[in-house]
Amino acid sequence: IDSSKWKPRQTRGTPSYRYRSYFALGVLAVGLATGLFAVLNPRFSKYYEIIEPKLRNTEEDYDQRALLGFVAQKTEKQLKEVIELQKKMLSDR
Repeated sequence: IDSSKWKPRQTRGTPSYRYRSYFALGVLAVGLATGLFAVLNPRFSKYYEIIEPKLRNTEEDYDQRALLGFVAQKTEKQLKEVIELQKKMLSDR
């Protein structure tokens, strides 16, 4: 039995390993080039100015989320009772 014709147990050292590395480097290079083009191109700066404030979390957002974590969650029944109480108080005026 000629074992030299067998399939390799690992890809390291084979041509497919080298081509896989080239492909991965190509994908990274294209992604890097596209990202740099989008960041450095003045045409995209106006879109970035529109999108960036929506992505930024302010300190008020963090404070509000922290406060909401301390508040006890109300069930649907409790919310309906509060709404009915508000309606009753408004009708008593």
